[in-house]
Amino acid sequence: GATSALSGDVVLPHDPPGSGELVLIDRYPNGIVTWVDAASGEVRGQLNVVPRFASNPHDYLEIAPNKAYVTRFETNRAPGRVPFDEGGDILVIDPTQRSITKRIDLSNYGGAGDPRPDRMTRGNGRAYVTLARLDATYERAEDGLVVVLDVDSDRVVDTLPIPGLKNCTNVSL
Repeated sequence: GATSALSGDVVLPHDPPGSGELVLIDRYPNGIVTWVDAASGEVRGQLNVVPRFASNPHDYLEIAPNKAYVTRFETNRAPGRVPFDEGGDILVIDPTQRSITKRIDLSNYGGAGDPRPDRMTRGNGRAYVTLARLDATYERAEDGLVVVLDVDSDRVVDTLPIPGLKNCTNVSL
């Protein structure tokens, strides 16, 4: 069932999906999310989350059977050519249809750099997303920030600054 071969930059989601499926995040440059039946090893499907730029997806968080989030670490410097090609965001996807339904724009949370959303976890009806907040060259970093999303509305409802720490990526409740 695979339409794209895996690259050498493949990671697992921070939180295991409740569906029991194995999800592989093929980060850079492929940008493919692959669902695998954990018992048989059969590829159930794939979704390209790189519409015309190397978006570098970093995490996958299952919210419901028909809803998940995918963080996209890179920002597209020339967006607007195809739908969902902005980056620096969280894609809302439907894992059952293997489709992108909308995006959560995080460009206002990057400070002087790009937001670079990385890892996610979930608790109490919220998703917590770390932002690395690095510039395009990866040389300058802002203090870390956690963005809190309401998983029902897919909106940012709070931010948790991490003063004095930079390039923050992992998260734990």
